[in-house]
Amino acid sequence: MKTLLFFLAFAVSNCVVSQTLVPFPDSIASWTNVDSYYTITGPNPITDQVVIITNIDEFCMIDLDTVINSTDYVQLDNCSGTYVGALRDSSGVITYVPKDSTEAYLLYDFNAQLDDTLSIYVYDYDYMITPQITEAVVFGIDSVDIGDGIQRKSLELHANGNNYNYTLFAISGIGSTSGLFRAQFANVSNSHTQLFCMTENNITLFPSYNTTCGNASIAENEVSFFEIYPNPSTDKLHMKGDFGNNPLTVTILNALGTQVIQKTLHPSNMEINVSELSRGMYFVQVKDETGKTATVPIFKE
Repeated sequence: MKTLLFFLAFAVSNCVVSQTLVPFPDSIASWTNVDSYYTITGPNPITDQVVIITNIDEFCMIDLDTVINSTDYVQLDNCSGTYVGALRDSSGVITYVPKDSTEAYLLYDFNAQLDDTLSIYVYDYDYMITPQITEAVVFGIDSVDIGDGIQRKSLELHANGNNYNYTLFAISGIGSTSGLFRAQFANVSNSHTQLFCMTENNITLFPSYNTTCGNASIAENEVSFFEIYPNPSTDKLHMKGDFGNNPLTVTILNALGTQVIQKTLHPSNMEINVSELSRGMYFVQVKDETGKTATVPIFKE
């Protein structure tokens, strides 16, 4: 069994005047998407939780261009070298042409305004098998600093899919925090999908700038890692991971980086109440006795 830890340390600002529209990669880049769910293996619903990784998708750009319908695109492969499609950034409008197709679909439009409705291309919750075109509404526009000092423009989208409801948070120059072609499924029990790692020109951009990504792997069908659920949340947050046996400091920061909650919790009861927080994006930071810190973004509904 391998341990998967998410070390995420970036700041977010709601200040729209400093937003920067960062171009999408067009040469060397990679995205690793991870799907997981948690299950209860014993009588204690807190201590007997096991997180299981069910699927990993890895996509790579290797600086290969292609022309589709007389338009230039950048080729996208899975990281084993099989062509999966092509991407294009046209001044913040990111489109995708799947393999065996010549039709371009919208992934993200960073020029969209609040309350705009976008027809986006997203995969359903069946591990990159069934894509669908979903009508998504722009619910929020923010900026995110991943640690490189750039306030990257970001979008929060909400959608009602064919089978599930979606929340999608996209960062310019990176993509969806749920995975390159993925969104977070609001009503899929105990499940989670996320962008585990994204790099450009061999530099990690996500979860935070110029850090080392962990190792995402499926081993004996069980992998313990730092996860927060439910996410989005309305009242109580639960945290699951290999936290050891000593008390931990849990801090919640708002989008401006201001501390709004801080608690000392024991690994046997990693639960925190967020019901009094206003709706929006927050960051949950967990620090152990050695000073090692892991941070994960959440949405409060």
